[in-house]
Amino acid sequence: RGEVEDALLKLLFVGLERRLSIDTANLAHMPRPDVMRFVNHVRESISGRSPLHVAAERMGTSYDSLRHRFKEEIGMSPKRFLTGLRTQQAKHLLLTTRLSIKEIAERLGYADAHHFSAGFARQTGQAPRHWRQRPDLRA
Repeated sequence: RGEVEDALLKLLFVGLERRLSIDTANLAHMPRPDVMRFVNHVRESISGRSPLHVAAERMGTSYDSLRHRFKEEIGMSPKRFLTGLRTQQAKHLLLTTRLSIKEIAERLGYADAHHFSAGFARQTGQAPRHWRQRPDLRA
């Protein structure tokens, strides 16, 4: 598993603990509500092109302040988290749809297919079209 998957699992378990009122003695170690709201905003606006600092301002805080808290509690920067989410969604779309690389880039909020392909290759080590053709992912 990668860092983004670990962060998502941590957030999932924290959310389950909160909903089920489990382990209330460990509340001090749960991400702060503002960080959780920001995570939800990032997840819901994965296809948006608005900068992360705009989301922070809408929440009534500075991006630098939120970035610091986010990194402290989630273990990575918001930008890295967003990039990881986009990469996971891109992998899913590449395997489960016939959307073009350009269409996937647009759905995930990239400026163009080139920026998407370059970012995907940085994250996975492969271009999207090569990743889509991997036989080991079809099993």
